[in-house]
Amino acid sequence: MASSPNSPSGGGVLVGSLQAKAVPLASVAATLATVLLSYAIATSLGHVPVWLPMISDCAVEAPEMFVFRYGMIVSAVVLGLNVFVVYNATKASYSLPRVCSGLGAVAAFSLGMLTVVNEDEDNSVHSSFAVVFFFAYNVYMLIISKNSSSDLRVSVSSLNIKRTTSVLLFFDLIVFVLMSFHWTKYKVAIAVAEWLGFIFIEIFNLTFIGDLGYTRVEEVTAMSIAAIKMLPRQESQSEWGFA
Repeated sequence: MASSPNSPSGGGVLVGSLQAKAVPLASVAATLATVLLSYAIATSLGHVPVWLPMISDCAVEAPEMFVFRYGMIVSAVVLGLNVFVVYNATKASYSLPRVCSGLGAVAAFSLGMLTVVNEDEDNSVHSSFAVVFFFAYNVYMLIISKNSSSDLRVSVSSLNIKRTTSVLLFFDLIVFVLMSFHWTKYKVAIAVAEWLGFIFIEIFNLTFIGDLGYTRVEEVTAMSIAAIKMLPRQESQSEWGFA
């Protein structure tokens, strides 16, 4: 198998001349930039209160709606690409259930759709896709967290962050659903829960940057299982995971 010039001995996952870790980095950067810029514009123009609007409230009026719409469409596409890259990069050390990547793809699609239809245009459609996005991606996170312990490229710190954010998001969504039955009473608390869920997802996605390490994006070929097994956990942490 071909190996990238920057990969450790034993080969690496090739997906192109682009390092695969650039995909989760681009995903997180695009999402954070879009949401925070939309929030900044909406609050500065008095369209939403500073403390605290729902994220979707920052995508209703012009000009922030255009920033949010186009920015989040890009984010959804890159998130889908990240699901694809992670699925192929993990084939060598463990096989993710296909349903896992399917859930990730559904979440990415739902993120794009909730962006295309804002809450003022059709709140039922927007809200439905938002619910599917959060719950589908949370299950995706939980499955990744469970299976990542088999991958020697994933450092202990990366694994712990995955597990922590996955579980926190799970309970955050439960609280969100319970409070939503009394929306008026808990409006601000619901917004806090949504922002926390958003933060948990972005922190989780950041862990892929360290996991993918020297992986490159050319043709998707996985590092041989034998090569990965030769790497002790200690070395794996320093070369593939977080320092």
